[in-house]
Amino acid sequence: MKDFPIYTTAVLGAAATYTSVWKRVRYIPASTFQTVPHSFDWSEYIHGIVFSDVAGTLWIDHSNDSTTVHWQESFAVGAGLAGALAYNRPLYGAFFRLRYVNGAAPQTAFSLSGILSGAQ
Repeated sequence: MKDFPIYTTAVLGAAATYTSVWKRVRYIPASTFQTVPHSFDWSEYIHGIVFSDVAGTLWIDHSNDSTTVHWQESFAVGAGLAGALAYNRPLYGAFFRLRYVNGAAPQTAFSLSGILSGAQ
């Protein structure tokens, strides 16, 4: 899949926001040896890691149409290695995107990843 995983290391300014493009929840093969063509499972989870040297908030937006946020959840991310967040969340809706809202100071280090999977 050419547009996965979601990954950025672009540092953010004070109170700035990173927003990924909307991603469609895609099929993930249950096995590389499929006996029935098109016998695929839906992606059910997004997981990844967020690291920042400035505390902020990770948002996962869920949508049915890739335009309107129909449901969202947020997670506090602390500063530095002790504040890094590893997440594994269920997907709701046909589309999702990741957002990170930076804290009050400019970052000098930032890493955000998101990968789809069919199982928790």
